[in-house]
Amino acid sequence: MTSEAVDWPGRPSALAFTRILLKEPGMVAEVRAPTVRRGQYSTNASGYFDDAERLVSAAASLDGVAEGVYVTLNPVRPELLARASNRLAFGAKHATADSDIVARRILGVDFDPVRPAGISSSAEEKGAAQAVADEAKEYLRSLGFPEPLEADSGNGAHLDYLVDLPADDDEMVADLEAEIARVKARAAAKEAKGTPDGQALILAVRAIEKAGRVASETGNKEIVAALDSARAALAPAIVSLGIRIPEKARRGRRKKSTEAA
Repeated sequence: MTSEAVDWPGRPSALAFTRILLKEPGMVAEVRAPTVRRGQYSTNASGYFDDAERLVSAAASLDGVAEGVYVTLNPVRPELLARASNRLAFGAKHATADSDIVARRILGVDFDPVRPAGISSSAEEKGAAQAVADEAKEYLRSLGFPEPLEADSGNGAHLDYLVDLPADDDEMVADLEAEIARVKARAAAKEAKGTPDGQALILAVRAIEKAGRVASETGNKEIVAALDSARAALAPAIVSLGIRIPEKARRGRRKKSTEAA
């Protein structure tokens, strides 16, 4: 299947991004759509491209008939072009495997809200995803990363960093992914603290801690035990929101200062 170039609002930016993907002679990328409606039936679509114009046109031709359209962010083995050269093939039996990636040229970081499959993010969820992406960008900038290419994924946000790394540098990428996951967790916890449920839980824990200190100072072990049980009962709800449970304060009588005022 071939596709004629059609102008649409996002085409210039899509074409510029694709030219980065295929900037070196011989670079090949795959366009893939796992589910494409064709009449009463559904199938997949896949094609390999070394021509930026044709890649963008082919991807755009799937708009409205595919549940999602994807492109490999890193170059694949050039011989895969023989599967479907600069065109889309439907009902493809083979797609790009990890072992087919020949180098890392773009390090993509995806930020999408957690939601049930088949449901688009709300405006609030998408905004929260963008906020996490902004925080991660600032953190990576502090580590010396360059400015990324930023994109709207529809449900969230993308940060794409231009790199020049071997395809098998999995350890470095795994370390970076782990660090970004921590950034995401901190941002999610920060957001959760601002919700009514998060604020209520934090206030409840603080109240329990304050009451526990008083009960400990008066020596009432039964009340201390009951408050500890109440705090433990709240723990799962706090953890589910990604909020770090405050450390328990050391209980005991406070020593009065003997220093002169």
